[in-house]
Amino acid sequence: MSHRSGIRLRPVRRAGLDLVALALTSDDATLEELARAAPPALRVEGVPDREALADALGAGAVLCAVVADMDMVRTLGEHLAQVGERWGGLPVLAVVRAASPDALARAADVASHRVLRNDPVLTRERIEHRFLRGALDARLAAVARVLAYADARRLDGATRETFVAYAIEQTRRDELADRLGVEERSVEKRIRRLCEALGVSRLADVGQLLAGLPPVPPDPERLRAIEDLAAARRGIDGAGKPAPRAPRSPHDLAAPRRPSSRSTG
Repeated sequence: MSHRSGIRLRPVRRAGLDLVALALTSDDATLEELARAAPPALRVEGVPDREALADALGAGAVLCAVVADMDMVRTLGEHLAQVGERWGGLPVLAVVRAASPDALARAADVASHRVLRNDPVLTRERIEHRFLRGALDARLAAVARVLAYADARRLDGATRETFVAYAIEQTRRDELADRLGVEERSVEKRIRRLCEALGVSRLADVGQLLAGLPPVPPDPERLRAIEDLAAARRGIDGAGKPAPRAPRSPHDLAAPRRPSSRSTG
């Protein structure tokens, strides 16, 4: 957070959610390959060590998947546990050097999917793309479901912005002031209003509330809008070409639907 003369400066926000696949690896070739395989809306972030992981988890990104390099034997388990503490249930793809029984067994312990380094590059990228595309689709559906609930509860303005930061970006309570760019006392007011709007007594109850929501039919228009804005945030369109700059903020993306105008997600 930037400060000048003791005044908290609101952070500059870019259009669209920051949808991310964490790659637990220090191998540049693996990162480049994953970046080629990823859909335009999904950013691949390399995490070679503890410091990089802490930065990634505190940046307000919306995590969609984890790619685990099985060569990171010493730190892999610790890193996966830290990710799971905040983002439970993320799909994991294991990158395995050789198809030995021991290596495959270790990969099966941490991941539901795997890719072999000694496979042809086109085969690897096809497996990686299918995995990342599926993980992105699942996250888009989860985000849209939460936004539909926010619509139903008529959340708007600062209350909705706080809801998005906490429920979608998984921002922790002690990080909300920096994430939202407001003073701590303003966060307290926002949390009180949000809890009142949702009918809960404390912020920690919001996660349990959302976990108990019934399924809702997918809204293709909203799913497409969320993905398009995430790609525009990265400056890439659906064909992998430079995208026009989007003027909206990440929380305009979550703006309540208005029946009198066409929704943009």
